[in-house]
Amino acid sequence: MLEDLNSSLGESRKNIEDYTAILDDLRIEQNNIDDILYYLRSNLDKIDQQVFDTVSEEVIDRGKRVFLENAREAVIATREYDYPPFRERLFSVVEDSGLISIKKIDSGGRVNIHMNTVAGNLDDYIEGVKFARKQLNVGRTPPETASKIWAEKIYGVDREGKKVTKKYKGRYKKHGKGTKDITERYKGKYKKTIELRLSKLSSIAPFWPIIEYGTEMFPDEGGYAYPRFEATGFVEKTRIQLQNLFDGLYTRKYQDELHYYTERINDLSKRRKDLDSQIRNINQIIEDMLSSVSSRHSREVNRFQVAVDLVSDYVYNVRGIKKEIEQHYIELAASRIESGDLTRTSLGQGESIRIVELERQFRELLDRYISGEE
Repeated sequence: MLEDLNSSLGESRKNIEDYTAILDDLRIEQNNIDDILYYLRSNLDKIDQQVFDTVSEEVIDRGKRVFLENAREAVIATREYDYPPFRERLFSVVEDSGLISIKKIDSGGRVNIHMNTVAGNLDDYIEGVKFARKQLNVGRTPPETASKIWAEKIYGVDREGKKVTKKYKGRYKKHGKGTKDITERYKGKYKKTIELRLSKLSSIAPFWPIIEYGTEMFPDEGGYAYPRFEATGFVEKTRIQLQNLFDGLYTRKYQDELHYYTERINDLSKRRKDLDSQIRNINQIIEDMLSSVSSRHSREVNRFQVAVDLVSDYVYNVRGIKKEIEQHYIELAASRIESGDLTRTSLGQGESIRIVELERQFRELLDRYISGEE
């Protein structure tokens, strides 16, 4: 009976240990899922900012190329500013990291192009123009006359290849009548004028508003601009393109990120719910096993105790019988000694048989209880 009880307890203990190990693994997975869910849920509110930062960086980087493409088209359209010193200065503004910025707003972001801050403003360029006129001694020339000279002899000669001639009416014998080509004396004056203008600037490309808004933007003070051209709007065009690019990328990436986080949270929440169910089931199995072991152990202990108590009763009875027989033996021996019959001092055959039968019954009863038959 004791060996069976120990064997049963050992098997139950192993089963409980196996289930406990499974339970520990499930709880570890459950804790890991809880950590991931906490991270995902805490970052759910940060998706907007994360997407904004990512998209802003991408748009600003691509914005430099968009700006250069639009600026190239614009200077070609103006003709005058399609000139190396102007192009180099205008194109170099993309090297400034502060040229393009994107401000965070509730619905995404607003693209800004900071041309006044980075390239300069028109007032700076006007000061350069005044400085060049003064250096070339044309500052007092009437505006209309200055504009004509600019168009025909300065810009016209160097940029358009115009010829400049002078008429002679024969007043001087050495000239005679007719015209003379004096183009050579004007060559290089445009280059010199632009160099002087740009040398006075305190910013890199303050002439950009003329390209953006057209020659009507330039104050001619009675003269006229040459060559004249319409507004190119290249800066605003760039801003609109970048705004559309930002809006499209932001919307798509935000929806993708939101979908990813939502799906992950739903999947993990479902898995955690399954783990909760598995843990409850295994806990119940362990509790049932412990209850079963406890109940069986209690029954076996009770049976063993009954057997022990019964055996104790038999032992007590046997000892009583033994003492009774020993007393009977003593009395019998004394009687025979008194009568002078000393030829037989052992117990009689009946008493010996009785003691042997009592011992047999004792062993049989004990064996039955130990084997679980009682």
